[in-house]
Amino acid sequence: MKRENHSGTRGSMLPRFRHIRSKLLFSYVFILIIPCVLLGYGFLHVFDQMLVRQKLQDSEKEALVLSENMEYTLNGITDVLSDFCSDAEVWAYFHHQYTYPDSSIKGYYNLIQPAINRYLKLHSEILSASLYTNNPTVVTNQSEIHALVSGSEEENLMKHLLDNRLVWTMVSIEQKGQPRLVAARVLSLYQQPVGLFCVRIDPDSLQRLVGTEREAGSASIISHEGRIVLSSVESLIGQNATDTELAQALNHTQEGEAELTLAGQKHEAIIIPFQVDDCNTDWYLVQTETAEELHRLANANSTVVSGLGFIILTLMGLLSVWFANGLTRRLSTISSGIAQVSMGDFSVRVNVGGEDEVSALATSLNGMTGRLDNLVNENAEIRIQKRELEIAEREAKLYALQSQINPHFIFNTLEAVQFGIHTHLTGTEGIVNLLARNLRRIASWESDTVRLCDELVNIDEHLKIQQFRYGDKLRYRIDVAPDVMNIVMPKLLLQPLVENAVTHGVAMKLGGGTVTVSGRREKDTVILSVEDDGVGMDELTREELRQTLHLGTRANLHGIGLKNVYDRLMLYYGDKARFDLISAENEGTRVTLTLLEVAPDASVDC
Repeated sequence: MKRENHSGTRGSMLPRFRHIRSKLLFSYVFILIIPCVLLGYGFLHVFDQMLVRQKLQDSEKEALVLSENMEYTLNGITDVLSDFCSDAEVWAYFHHQYTYPDSSIKGYYNLIQPAINRYLKLHSEILSASLYTNNPTVVTNQSEIHALVSGSEEENLMKHLLDNRLVWTMVSIEQKGQPRLVAARVLSLYQQPVGLFCVRIDPDSLQRLVGTEREAGSASIISHEGRIVLSSVESLIGQNATDTELAQALNHTQEGEAELTLAGQKHEAIIIPFQVDDCNTDWYLVQTETAEELHRLANANSTVVSGLGFIILTLMGLLSVWFANGLTRRLSTISSGIAQVSMGDFSVRVNVGGEDEVSALATSLNGMTGRLDNLVNENAEIRIQKRELEIAEREAKLYALQSQINPHFIFNTLEAVQFGIHTHLTGTEGIVNLLARNLRRIASWESDTVRLCDELVNIDEHLKIQQFRYGDKLRYRIDVAPDVMNIVMPKLLLQPLVENAVTHGVAMKLGGGTVTVSGRREKDTVILSVEDDGVGMDELTREELRQTLHLGTRANLHGIGLKNVYDRLMLYYGDKARFDLISAENEGTRVTLTLLEVAPDASVDC
């Protein structure tokens, strides 16, 4: 029953579908095509010679366009070579003698790789770019940077450029057993070559400019060195033009038309010279058409298309307005709806009436816009949920790191109190009260962030407790400019740095020392630092801290507080903050937090 219902529906729709198609076929066959064919038949022989000439003119225009496209493309490649090889920083990078590989690798990621990626993004015809250097201190990766091997194709190419004083060249060289089209230029400055810059060209993108499938004739590109670098005839690629039959045309004229014989057939050759940057002589586009093919096209196709096509198209345009007026009006309605959809309005619905193909198209458009509308709404909800999850995860990490500081801080503070109790020092009771007040203040901070002035009050009390333990051995100074007192920052961000300065710096130095907390503003940048003149760190300890902070290795006791501060700083500020540590053995340590894009606070000072 289901199959019969489907067939019946299809049968009921066919007459409606045939209605539009029948009107169009009737107008084309009986009103346009038959009269036009009869009229055009008498003009077939008249336009024969005219169309042959027209074909040659079209070929010349095509050749001119091809030469302009090729000139534009090649100039784009020379711009890449010139831009890269004229860069003094790039030359200095390959000329410099590196003591440590890390310096070379850093220059690669900061200078070489971004430049190459930019070229690949801007020039689709470039597949890859490689540098060959004879500097053994530059780290190679066998991807963008290679060592210049003696006797290799690249070394021979570099010698060819230098010996012939060529700015650049385009050749086909063997790489990994396969021929590749390469444009190369010597990386040289101050007459000191330091390497070879090669860009691998996509031969298909260039080949499309000259045409790979031609019914007759050929198109070839001859470089300023006289080498055929591209051709629709594959056997000609890579040969010197003077060794081929194209030399007949090149010797006959340097621009225009010439006759030559290729493979026993007469050809009409069109030669277009064009200029490419940094080349001292012209490049040439040589396009050929066989005389036989010109006449065949004129007799078989061009006459009919040119003679009858104009009449047919004219009559078709006039009569189609009358027959298809109703159809085009409805299609315009659908086109307007599609235009609204292309601008992002998925709520549009069109109503064209009827039950033919046009109405089916309108129904399909309405169904599509409905589904798109639903998908856009669903996608927006998913993005909102994803953002909320990311914010929750970030807040959880901050909370976990802040929770890690509290026990560590209380433990160190209680040690000072314990010391006073065991040694029966006067003032221990006051220190206990100070500790209790300090802890109550921290507990009263409901938010994850506090003002800097509140953080400094907490730090001042903590240093007083530590002074009770270490006595005159510990001195401290807080020097923070008033215009940064009201900035909001994660709570207990500076306290671990102060605690490290006391415990690992001043306390371990014979005779004690001074802890200095400072802060200042430079335009929209706030610089906070904690410095001590204690025992400092040796090179091994500094390297361990670097591994702890930047590479995420397991922290020692010295680095727990610093790692915590670094992680919270990165989570809260991201790339708008910087963490710097400077330390020298027996001289002291300074930790600097640089906060970028912190606008001045107009509120009342603390």
